[in-house]
Amino acid sequence: MKSNTLIFICLFLIFPIFSVAEEICPGSDKLPAASGAEELKMYEKDFNFVRAMESVSWLEKDLIQIIKKHEHKSYSVLDYEGFYIGYTNHLTFVKGTLLKQEALITKNKLEFEKLKLKHGINTKEDVSKAEKAYFAAKKKFCDFLKEAEYVD
Repeated sequence: MKSNTLIFICLFLIFPIFSVAEEICPGSDKLPAASGAEELKMYEKDFNFVRAMESVSWLEKDLIQIIKKHEHKSYSVLDYEGFYIGYTNHLTFVKGTLLKQEALITKNKLEFEKLKLKHGINTKEDVSKAEKAYFAAKKKFCDFLKEAEYVD
């Protein structure tokens, strides 16, 4: 029993390695841009850890510099084009990546629950609950992706 549990844990930890490049919203790259401006469309591949961390870095460092640079100006930093464009795009990358990761995590949990069911460790209700969580997270990310566009 302990060895089965250990095998399940190892498999669960390995799943994210295989699913990182997996497409969550197949065909989303074929959908038209929400605004009709194809050059502004964001794609599923754009939402990844590296890009999200670059955005976090911008929010931590560059944003502060922009605010400091404009704190004594007669106009608001919100009126500065570099603030609005950068801030909005970087937040979109962070949000999209978090939604994508949630979908991947819930998918991995579903696969784990299926494995446990196969070995008689849990119930169909556990699998059903995990399946609902995955489909909800997937829908949330795919709906987000339909509207995701660069601010220009």
